[in-house]
Amino acid sequence: MTTNNYQLYLERSFLALPVAIVYLVFGLIGAPITFMLLRSTSRLFRTSTGPHLTICLGILLFDFTTSCVFIAMGLSYIIDGTVLALNKWYCSINDIFYVGCLFLSIWYVGLMSFERGLLIIHGISLPSKVWITIMMLELAFFLTINFICVARDDIKLVALGVYCMAAPEKAFGKVILYSYFTLMLLSVLATIYSYIGIAIVLRKRALDLYYSLNIDKDIALKRANRTIFKVLALLASYLVLNGIEIINIATEIITEVDRSPIADFTSICLLNINPIFNSILLITLHDSVRASLVETYPLLSKFSTVAEFSERNTT
Repeated sequence: MTTNNYQLYLERSFLALPVAIVYLVFGLIGAPITFMLLRSTSRLFRTSTGPHLTICLGILLFDFTTSCVFIAMGLSYIIDGTVLALNKWYCSINDIFYVGCLFLSIWYVGLMSFERGLLIIHGISLPSKVWITIMMLELAFFLTINFICVARDDIKLVALGVYCMAAPEKAFGKVILYSYFTLMLLSVLATIYSYIGIAIVLRKRALDLYYSLNIDKDIALKRANRTIFKVLALLASYLVLNGIEIINIATEIITEVDRSPIADFTSICLLNINPIFNSILLITLHDSVRASLVETYPLLSKFSTVAEFSERNTT
C-alpha cells in the first residue's frame, strides 16, 4: 500500500496545503480550550460522577487528543508531506488517532444528547454503568475494525494527501464505511430528537409556570424562548458541522466512488470546528461544567459576570 500511497501523494489535490494550514490553525485554537475544560471538568469527579459528566469527560478527552493530532498533522505536511505517504505505520497511526478521535467524539456527543433527552423529556435516568458500557463498546468496536484493517494493510492515503483512513474499495474498508455512516446517522437522529424534545418541554414548563404560579406570561415565555433559541441554535450548528460528512459518506456508499477533494476539504473544515463547538456545547448545557470552569480559572468570572448582567438587563 506504501507505493500506492506515494502515487496518491504525487497526484494530490492543490487543496492539500490549505487543509494542512486549517489543521494547524484549529489545532492551536482547540487544544488550549479543550485542555482548560478537560482540567476543570475532571475536578468535578472529586464530588460527583453523574452519567452526563462521564460522557462529557469522554468527549473532552477525544477532543483534546484530536486537537493535538491536528497540530501534528498540519506541521507534518508543511515540513515534509511525503512522511505520511511513505511510512505505513505512521499512516495507520494517523487513521486510528485522527479518524478515531474525530468520529468517537461525534458519537459521544450524540450519546450525551440522548442521555439529556431521556432525563429531561421522559424523566428517565440510567445508571452511569450503562453509559460507560455503551462508550466502551463504541471504542472497542472502532479499535477492532481498524486494527483488522491495519493488519490487512487496507489503510490508504486519501486524495487530498493529508490523512489516511480505511480504503473503502476493500471489503473490510466498506464495512467500516457503512459502520461510520450508521453510527453518525444514529448520533444525529438522537441529537435532533433530544434537542427538539427538550425545546418542547421547556416551552411546556414555561406555560405551566404561567398557569400554576400566576407568573407574568411574557416574562415566563421570554425566558423560555431565549433558552429554546439557544438549544435550537446549538442543534443547527451541530447539523451544519457534521451534515456534510454524512452526505459525503452516503454519496460514497451509493456511488461507490471516493469523494472529491473539494467535498473532502469542505467536510474537513467543518469537522475541525467540532472540538471548539463541543466545548461551547458543554459549557452552555451543563451548569456544573460551566461553574467548575470559572472556579478553576477565576479570570473567566469577569466574562461570566458580564454575561449574567447582560442577561438580566434583557429580561
